[in-house]
Amino acid sequence: MRFVSTVRAAALFVMLSANVAAAAVVYPNGGSENLQTYSFTATSTGDLVAYFAGSGAALENQLGLLVNGVSTGLFGLNNHTSAIGESFNFGHVVAGDVLTFVDLVTGYATWYSDPALNGGNGNHVYSTTVGADEVFAGSVAGTYVGFEDLIFPNSDYNYRDHTFVFAIASAVPEPSTWAMLILGFAGVGFMAYRRRKAAAFA
Repeated sequence: MRFVSTVRAAALFVMLSANVAAAAVVYPNGGSENLQTYSFTATSTGDLVAYFAGSGAALENQLGLLVNGVSTGLFGLNNHTSAIGESFNFGHVVAGDVLTFVDLVTGYATWYSDPALNGGNGNHVYSTTVGADEVFAGSVAGTYVGFEDLIFPNSDYNYRDHTFVFAIASAVPEPSTWAMLILGFAGVGFMAYRRRKAAAFA
């Protein structure tokens, strides 16, 4: 009986540990509000994908997104049920789109990566650029974002309550790129046709 209890306790510890953010990215000024603010803009056209990087929060958090100030209506990466590395596709964005991340803290508050939308309660994100495998094993190169989910000043200011890395994937070529590709393939095809015809006459 004691063995079963020990196994259950160990399993619970592993489950809770799985949601703790990787130590590779640490907010450097823990204990104080982050005074640096960020403007997130899509650098290319494609699907915006967020990858869960962990959480140390007791409160339940979900991630949402505004594109050019309009909500996608999508929420995902629940910090209590998502596994490290789990991805969530927010859909198609276009290069130059303004991205505002939303931290929906169930039954408590909603925070935005744009402090101007936080009702005077300050900056609730810390962000930095990261390389592949820098945040967790297998993580993509992209932008790391960590939310602080408690109302200021009742916060530990560690910016690790809901963390993720986002990148733009499956970039679709612009129409002008498609036109160039088609023109190139047509040219190659025409040259092959002429060579075959010239060889037939020879």
